[in-house]
Amino acid sequence: MSSFQLSRPSSRSIGLAVALATAAAVTLAADPAEAGPAGGRVRSAAEPIPGRYLVVFTEDPASAAGGPARAAEHSAVADTAARSARRHGGTVRTVFSAALRGYAAEMTAAQAARVAADPAVSYVQQDGLHDASTQTDPPWGLDRIDQRDLPPDGRYTFAETAGNVTVYLVDSGLRTTHSQFQGRASVGADKVGDGRNGADCTGHGTHVAGTVGGRDFGVAKGVKLVAVGSPTAGTRPPPRRSSQPRTGSPPTRSSPPWST
Repeated sequence: MSSFQLSRPSSRSIGLAVALATAAAVTLAADPAEAGPAGGRVRSAAEPIPGRYLVVFTEDPASAAGGPARAAEHSAVADTAARSARRHGGTVRTVFSAALRGYAAEMTAAQAARVAADPAVSYVQQDGLHDASTQTDPPWGLDRIDQRDLPPDGRYTFAETAGNVTVYLVDSGLRTTHSQFQGRASVGADKVGDGRNGADCTGHGTHVAGTVGGRDFGVAKGVKLVAVGSPTAGTRPPPRRSSQPRTGSPPTRSSPPWST
């Protein structure tokens, strides 16, 4: 009968085995995205959606090119988003490549912080809910810009009034006392030199300001409006004519009552 004898392991062998087992346990427990940079600052939302974030890359927005070039740009951004998710963690939900380059993702707060610290990322914003306001029976222009499909629905819906934004209008001046501006208009500089100290000399600047931030006719109804009077204001290039029919042409109606 054959026999064998168990040898007692040395203390050195036991120590090596414990070290290897500990390293393996750490490797299995770690998040594979831990190789990314340390955490960065994530922009908060007033009413955050848990686990949802928007990532914006530092690169310039994509060009307005169409066709194959546009598709290639979108594909490049999608690849960058996928690499970011692989490195830092998270699941890409939507890729953006037109007005900005980035993606929407599901991820943890720790993963979002790692993404925010990446030099290729401009910022990370937690997704959130925003209350929308609706203006009924708005001017045709407002009715048209808040929806893609025709016909217009007779409403202008907006999420923000942009009360934290200041708009500088390089134009013919501004009638700051107009009721449409609700005390939000002022004169910043006057280069017209007509002695009116920034008051509108043609009405054009006030009309533009009303489109930007008027109470009833404005896109952003809470912006601060600052006039920068220009000596070339009021000059217009010759009208451009096109043989193409205009889509969704506005009905005939009078201009906004800037003179009242």
